[in-house]
Amino acid sequence: MQKNIKIDIKNSFGIIEFKHDFDFDEKSNFYGLYSQNGTMKSSFAKTLQVHSVKGSISDQLFKIPGECTVDGIDRANIISFPSFDGRTEICDEAKSLVANEQVKLAYDKALESVELAYSVLTAKLAEVTGTQHAADTGEIIKEMYRTFISIDLVGTITIPAVIQLLKSSLTEIKTGNISFCDVGYRRFTGTNFTKFIENKKYQGFFADLAKAYDEFCASPTYYRNGFDASSAQKLIKAMSDSKYFKASHSVTLIDKDGNEGAPILSTNDLEKHLKTDFDLIIEQYPQLKAPLENLIKDFSIGTNGDVRTIFEDGSKRNLLLFMGNKDRFYKNMWYGYLAGCLSEVELLITSYDTASEDIKNALSAADGCDNEWESARDIFNVRFNNLPYRLEIVNKADSIVNDFIRPVFEIRYRNPRNPSSPYCERPDDTNQLRIIGATLSNGERKALYLLNIIFQLHNKLKEGKETLVVLDDIVESFDYKNKYAFFEYLQELTSEYPNLYIITLTHNFDFFRLVYEKIYPKNDSQFKIITKSRDSKLDVVDMFNPRVFGSTKKKAESDKSAWIALIPFARNLVEFRAGQDDSVYKKLTKCLHIMSDKLTIADIHSDISNNTGVSTVPFEQTKDIHSAIIETAKDLANNNGDDFDLHNNISLAIGIRLIIERYIIKKLTPEEYTNIQIKENNQTRELIKIYKNNKTDTEKEIKLKLMNNASVMVDGSIHLNSFMYEPLIDMGTWELKDMFKEAESLLY
Repeated sequence: MQKNIKIDIKNSFGIIEFKHDFDFDEKSNFYGLYSQNGTMKSSFAKTLQVHSVKGSISDQLFKIPGECTVDGIDRANIISFPSFDGRTEICDEAKSLVANEQVKLAYDKALESVELAYSVLTAKLAEVTGTQHAADTGEIIKEMYRTFISIDLVGTITIPAVIQLLKSSLTEIKTGNISFCDVGYRRFTGTNFTKFIENKKYQGFFADLAKAYDEFCASPTYYRNGFDASSAQKLIKAMSDSKYFKASHSVTLIDKDGNEGAPILSTNDLEKHLKTDFDLIIEQYPQLKAPLENLIKDFSIGTNGDVRTIFEDGSKRNLLLFMGNKDRFYKNMWYGYLAGCLSEVELLITSYDTASEDIKNALSAADGCDNEWESARDIFNVRFNNLPYRLEIVNKADSIVNDFIRPVFEIRYRNPRNPSSPYCERPDDTNQLRIIGATLSNGERKALYLLNIIFQLHNKLKEGKETLVVLDDIVESFDYKNKYAFFEYLQELTSEYPNLYIITLTHNFDFFRLVYEKIYPKNDSQFKIITKSRDSKLDVVDMFNPRVFGSTKKKAESDKSAWIALIPFARNLVEFRAGQDDSVYKKLTKCLHIMSDKLTIADIHSDISNNTGVSTVPFEQTKDIHSAIIETAKDLANNNGDDFDLHNNISLAIGIRLIIERYIIKKLTPEEYTNIQIKENNQTRELIKIYKNNKTDTEKEIKLKLMNNASVMVDGSIHLNSFMYEPLIDMGTWELKDMFKEAESLLY
């Protein structure tokens, strides 16, 4: 399918300007982009990710407004995967894959009468709990369920699960205290009420405490007509705070017989008189001294008014039977509320029993059915079978048949001591894996990131829409087995889903070559390299053939730069075959370094031909090899074009090295030069070390800076075994041209 997607980015995550038309055709829906150093491939992926969700585009460091326009595809159908950010999570898209419409329809049909009875119970329960005006009366069922079921399973609530709970609790519901229905649910669940109920200092004392409290209130010496123990506590505190007695005031108390006592002159004396009733009660119930004292004190606190009102109401007091045991109290509360809905509870259970066979068949079908989630999971589990963990779903049937049930995922980590008992962890509320995530190696964490990518891709495939997929080095630092596993999946996507348009960015030349080798027969023009110009603008240009040596040999007979690139290639082949003591190896090494021997093109012609098969030379045979290299590099540097070419980069790198060595050697004594040649290895670096001690060169610091830069950037890169020349691939040809010109100006 022919497809043109135009991407234009300005001022985004460090990108100054990027503009390119991606032409996908019927041969290939895949673009492979190799990204040089500093070409902001991650910024490209992040920009498209932000653009896809209508986010704000800008250069965040310099606070410059930016923009991103994508023509040819709807922004909602762009999914961009930046490189791994370290998180270990299960993405939301995984949840949307857990579905099977046919099974769901069968389940809904079987559940029609049950759902009707369920809605009747929900409405009645909302009524008796006083929550019928809540935005979602269905929430009351979930709050009830939470009381009886472990908190980590509440997300899996289903109608069958609720019914099973009601059936198992039917005896308790029938004997539940219906008086709970006289008190609103929110009063029982207020923060202060909950704190009072869970206070264990009252646990086991309820019956005796209630009797003692009643006696305390019924036969007081000083407590009557609303002035009670709580009021006394408040009075004592107020007089103490106001320094009433310090002002020489007094208080006179009148007992139950109307007799006036002696004046009271201190807070302590007042507290002793008012505690008289308490002491009389404690004489009868000595074991209640601390609980009753605490109760009187707590009841003096205004925030405990709801508890005190219920406690002092003889008809409702038994609601507080399980003071001090929060779990038993709230279960007892729900039994009471459900007792007020007994006919609705029994109708729901009967409806479910009648439809149970059809429901059971539907759930069984759901548990055994295939779905998109399983397909995505299997791709991961099968392709990445060397990983120590697997992803499973623990509530498959429930999540398939109920739209409001979220799937519960579980990572099962292999136990080397007992394979049948893996360590299991479920993601937390933010989908993160805290414990397993902290123990996984970096590669294992990245593999989990790939799983999320697979889920998101399958979610898009399910929609069947044209989609642009951007992948930013998502297999970087993977071991080869997992890298190849993902590549096979990538290859499958490109061949089976023509509605996907894939752009993969990588800074890994090995992976780029792998992808090129497998997808190249379709359309090699869709393999490009992202370069950066002198003014930091990005460009997507044609990539050299990643089959570096085959293409070099083809060009070498007529292209001087390509022929020069064969010298280090042939030298390393000789090294691999015969070692560094071989005479040909030493001869070719002299071509790449300034040594006392003078070699011509003719001197090495046969060696190049014998090791590469290239028999024609684009130079005069009598030409000095070093002069040929430097002149070729000079011609390249003077060419104003900025097109990237690996052969040119190799020639420029060798030319820079030769100019530096020639300059330093001129500064050496004969003895110093002889010592350098004896060492043979790392000649350029050894020469720079000696030059650092030079005392006569007035521009030494400027020249030394150039030499050090060149040593870092080019000296160690002129080798076949240097990641296929990857360091030189990562440099713009213009950078090497500028370096050569500077070296020529300062040193030549």
